[in-house]
Amino acid sequence: MTRVTKRNFGDSLKHAIQASDAKEKNLRSILDIINDVKVDIENFTDSKVSIGLRDSQKHMILKVAAYYSTFDKTNPLLQKPTNQVMFFFLTAENSKVEDITLLELGAEGFPCTIYVDGNRLTSADPESFEENLDILFSSSSTGEKLKSLVELNLESLELSDDIEIKTPDLDGSTVMSTTKSG
Repeated sequence: MTRVTKRNFGDSLKHAIQASDAKEKNLRSILDIINDVKVDIENFTDSKVSIGLRDSQKHMILKVAAYYSTFDKTNPLLQKPTNQVMFFFLTAENSKVEDITLLELGAEGFPCTIYVDGNRLTSADPESFEENLDILFSSSSTGEKLKSLVELNLESLELSDDIEIKTPDLDGSTVMSTTKSG
């Protein structure tokens, strides 16, 4: 059988380039949002706790080390997206980690999925991803993990003469107390 006409693959190649650009844009958007969360967590905890990502396939190998390069714009995640474990870690001792969720990335970044208290939350765009992260970071299980790391950090500090502790009251106000070490 002979070919009657030669097929032009130029349109297919053009589509492939467009899909690649869309994928890169989506992955950068996801990482930018996670970086914003990272900054908020560090501000909230006075830089005692941060957030990181690690390849879920290397879960046991990398459990001890924080993956600082996650937020680097040349991140290998941009070249080859894989499912990522999102975790809190103590900045002073990055071997102390608490896994928060699994981030499943779609073939083009979106849709992406996170898990909150056993519920699967899928995001189709940056806005819904931010909404789902808000649900994750306001959940009691995430709060417990963050609290355990902050308390662990407090236990590891050497006490000075006076320690000022800020604790929220039930009405939302802040109560200040000073304790003497010794």
